Amino acid sequence: MKLFYFYSIPIVITLSFAQVNTESMRGEPESTGITSFIQFDFDYISGNSEIFFLNGTFRFDYRRETGFHSFLTGTFDRSFEKSEEDFSNRGFTHFRITQPVKESVFGELYLQKEYNHYLDLQNRELIGCGLRWQPIKNFYLGNGLMQEMERYSFLSRDNSFLKSTNYLTHSTEVNRSISFNNTFYYQFKLKSIDHFRILWDGELECYLASGVSYFMGIHLRYDKSDINPDGNTYMEVHNGIGIQF
Repeated sequence: MKLFYFYSIPIVITLSFAQVNTESMRGEPESTGITSFIQFDFDYISGNSEIFFLNGTFRFDYRRETGFHSFLTGTFDRSFEKSEEDFSNRGFTHFRITQPVKESVFGELYLQKEYNHYLDLQNRELIGCGLRWQPIKNFYLGNGLMQEMERYSFLSRDNSFLKSTNYLTHSTEVNRSISFNNTFYYQFKLKSIDHFRILWDGELECYLASGVSYFMGIHLRYDKSDINPDGNTYMEVHNGIGIQF
């Protein structure tokens, strides 16, 4: 399993997890039955000030030979200086069920909950369903509907609306040493189609030697809504080295 990653050259332009690209997190297991993964990290820095970092990730998958697949995944991140306000406090949980309905077509049902204090997002909850289609190998198309609720600290009321969600994802191996993954989302409110969200996740992974890989990823989000009438863009770039034991 992947024991750790060295983020040797981190580049963060703007944190962008107000909307998590769950399609890029799918990672369906090859084996049937139940698989799970849990990781917790705690860091402490002491000097002129005391800083604490708490991070956790979990994932549970259940897969049957019939093609049925469900998974529950989540992350949380809290970083703060002692006696000071948190400078990172966010969390995310997602549950999804995927069931084949015919060859290359799958039905999906999902629930999600998240918060991100960096972006003043106190709570987001959604429930949705849709269809996922695989026309060719390593290429998927999907669309569906979801009911979404948002609560921001600077608003006196919750926002609740029905949205159309559409995505495509593609992965390819350039050669035995290089792989490239892309995921695009386009979502819009049914009552205000001029209010929409576009997300793109791209990752390039290079296998340098046995058990060693270098990866570079980009997360880009553009959002236009009542809260951002002129549109806002968020981007994150990350890269590092992975070692597998």
